[in-house]
Amino acid sequence: YLYSINYHHWGAPKQWYGIPGTKEDAEGLEKVFKSYLSMKMRDVPDLLHHITTMFSPRLLQSGGVPVYKLLQFPGEFVVTFPRAFHGGFSMGPNAGEAVNFATHDWIAHGADASERYRSFARPAVFSHDRLTTTMANHLEEQRSAHTCKLLVMELERVIDEEMKQRNQLFKDGVRDVSEYIN
Repeated sequence: YLYSINYHHWGAPKQWYGIPGTKEDAEGLEKVFKSYLSMKMRDVPDLLHHITTMFSPRLLQSGGVPVYKLLQFPGEFVVTFPRAFHGGFSMGPNAGEAVNFATHDWIAHGADASERYRSFARPAVFSHDRLTTTMANHLEEQRSAHTCKLLVMELERVIDEEMKQRNQLFKDGVRDVSEYIN
C-alpha cells in the first residue's frame, strides 16, 4: 500500500509486471488469485501479501485485469503506487535498491491499508494512526490546506472508530478503571 521507488544500478535488465492500484483492478486481481488458489488461501488468508506467488499475465488478463509490462535497465528508476500489485524477475546478475515511501496524499491509502491488514489479522508495517497523529501534531510543517483537510478527515475517522469500539467494550461489560490508576 506504500509507494516505492526502485533503482537499477548495474547488470542484467529486470522484467516488471504491474497492475494499476485502482480498487477495481486490485479487486479483479484478488478474484483471479482466489479462483486459482482458494484452498491455499484457506490456510494462509493473507497469501496475496506474501512475495511467494506469481501469476502468468495471461491468466490475469483473461480475468479482465489489466497488466502492464516494463523492462528496466541500469540507470533507470521504477516507481510503484499504493495498492498497485507488481512483480517481476531479474534476467541475470544485477544490483538494485528499493525503498517504500509515503507522500502527503498517502493518508487515505494508509487508512485502507490498515483496514485491509486488520481484516487478515496481519500486522501493519507501521502504525497508520500514529503517523496521522504525528503529522497532526506537526501541522505547521504541512505544506497545503489539502493535506490538512485529509488529516482532519482521517483523525475524525480514527476518533469515531475508537469511540465506537470503546462503547462496544462497555456494552460487553468491560469497566473503565482509569480513575483508579496513578
